[in-house]
Amino acid sequence: MKDETNLAAMMKRGTPSCWPHEINIIDDPSDPGFDERLENPIKEERVRSLLLVGQAQALALRLRDDGKVVIVEGRQRWKIATLINHLAGVKLYKGKVEAIHEAIETFKGTELEELCADRASKGLRLTFTAFRGDETRATRATAAANEQRDDDPLNVKIKRVQRMVNVLNHDVGDVAVDMGVTTQTINRWLKVDADKKRQRRKPNGKRRPGAKRLSMARDALKLNVPANLLLGWVLGDVGQAELVAAWPALGEVVA
Repeated sequence: MKDETNLAAMMKRGTPSCWPHEINIIDDPSDPGFDERLENPIKEERVRSLLLVGQAQALALRLRDDGKVVIVEGRQRWKIATLINHLAGVKLYKGKVEAIHEAIETFKGTELEELCADRASKGLRLTFTAFRGDETRATRATAAANEQRDDDPLNVKIKRVQRMVNVLNHDVGDVAVDMGVTTQTINRWLKVDADKKRQRRKPNGKRRPGAKRLSMARDALKLNVPANLLLGWVLGDVGQAELVAAWPALGEVVA
């Protein structure tokens, strides 16, 4: 079958759908169509979901001025479909996305490969809608969709913000809206090294409440203890003596 690379031609097929390999994947970070999530690992449960349940949401594709059909929203589904078609022996993947090559090596010769061959023996196509906005709107739509759907690692978010502001010249306020954070957070992310490993700090340097204290707190709830008092004790802001003095009935529960 001859591949069609024109979005308008693709849409004339009735229910718009295409083969994953008909889509141009942008792997150059300086290109506005690039997405940092491109190299996110492929999860086995998502592969099984697409195989067994089907595509729940269409991709958003855009025809650029350079004639390339690119993804605005749906790169993870594209990666999974590309992997499935490779494992099923329908279309071998020879592209540059390392996450797909790693998944191929991981699932080659496994039960999942057999499932792909069984469920997608004729290949897996992807449905899509056409995105009508310009390059700026497409970049912002990608960022917003990612934040609404997945909790990406912090370094991925920082790299996305730095590219949008420093390379693509997006307004800091607009990027903050797209990312769902404050402008102060965006300005802080612009100053840090995205590749530096970070450790999640515990709030106020306090340890998380232990299982025993949480169990006692559940028992205390049955006595209708004021929530603010009980929460203060669980977090360590209120001492046990202070708690019992304010609510004597708790003496036996927290002893």
